[in-house]
Amino acid sequence: MSRRGRGDGGIYRDPDRNRWVGQLDLGIGPDGKRLRRKVVGRTKSDVAAKLRALRKEHDGRPGTTPGVQTVGELAARWLDTAVRARHPEGSPMWETYQYAIDHHIAPGLGDRQLRTVTADDVDRFLMDRARSGYSRSVVRRIRNTLSQVFRWGVRRRQCTWDPAAFAELPPSSIYEEATPRVNRTPRALLPEEARRFVNAAAGDPNEALLLTAICTGLRPGELLALHWDDVDLTKGVLIVRRAWKGHDQYRHIGEPKTRSSIRTVGLATVAVEAIRRHQIAQQRRRTAHDCPAEWEQLVFSSAAGTPIDPSNLRRLVKDVATRAGIGHLAPVRPSPHRRQPAVGCRSAQSRAGRPARSHHHTHGRGPLPAPAHRDDRRGRRTHGVDPSRRGSKLGPPFGPPGGSGTLSQTGETPETLGGQGISEWS
Repeated sequence: MSRRGRGDGGIYRDPDRNRWVGQLDLGIGPDGKRLRRKVVGRTKSDVAAKLRALRKEHDGRPGTTPGVQTVGELAARWLDTAVRARHPEGSPMWETYQYAIDHHIAPGLGDRQLRTVTADDVDRFLMDRARSGYSRSVVRRIRNTLSQVFRWGVRRRQCTWDPAAFAELPPSSIYEEATPRVNRTPRALLPEEARRFVNAAAGDPNEALLLTAICTGLRPGELLALHWDDVDLTKGVLIVRRAWKGHDQYRHIGEPKTRSSIRTVGLATVAVEAIRRHQIAQQRRRTAHDCPAEWEQLVFSSAAGTPIDPSNLRRLVKDVATRAGIGHLAPVRPSPHRRQPAVGCRSAQSRAGRPARSHHHTHGRGPLPAPAHRDDRRGRRTHGVDPSRRGSKLGPPFGPPGGSGTLSQTGETPETLGGQGISEWS
């Protein structure tokens, strides 16, 4: 009897079952382990026929094409073809994918062979990223990028499956135990810190920008996209309806981040007076220098009359906070739908016997009504929040000069904050 050829499988008789058994080696499976199949029949010829059919079925499946061997090569080819076709080189999305590949995927999995990568390998890779101090959102973006690379490779027959689709994100305990790479935890200013920040910003060329930032809590892109027709200094309010998008050569002014971001925000008296002084100084500077006419409607611009990059604003806030000795500072944008602890005090309208009105509203919806609130029999708040307890963590309230709100959460009297016009907050 002649020996069976390579790849034909093996056939043997199982005396316990009184059956013929055939075994076929199909190579390495998706999990990185050797893939074997068994068939059973009454006769040896039946088993041999089943093995031939199984081999024919396996060989008929689409395989992989040569040329790409490692994960790093596949990721580089995906970036150069699929990503470049959708996003021009240098665009924000292209740079985001390039950063994920160059700083995470290539160092962690770049040398691994495509045919040997398993979901367990991706699990260990993501766990390493989490223990290195990266946040959950960053780890999720890395996994999504890696999954896009593998799915593209499957469509191009460079690999047979997507192991990242079966990988699990690390549990929350891993992120809590790891040391964050950057401390970006938002926090509110204490009264003493707010006083020191205001004093440190006094006399700065960007004093109006800094006071508006700390008094309103706007996003950097929203603050720097303000136009003069968005600001009403008589009523002491500003309207947020624009924001900077993208960066570098792709920067442009567009709509804010969400629909609810289109809103009206009240200005404190100290911010109104600072903006008035800034407007006069800006007009003198533009008269004396040849500033670009296309940016003359911007409220806040550089000394050359050009837009200020949001990263420069964050650097400026950090420098002033360092001079003030208050350490890390991250702006918190207040939300009218989030419950706040007791902050600030009542407005001049309330002191005059008229109910205070919130100037924070979404475009086309009108002012937000004060939600009803009551306590049930167990003392729990059941509907909304007491309007007298609404306010901002970092800035004055959503109202005109003298409106409700404060720079802190402690309810300290505004006279102690030391800024001109702040004494009208009570």
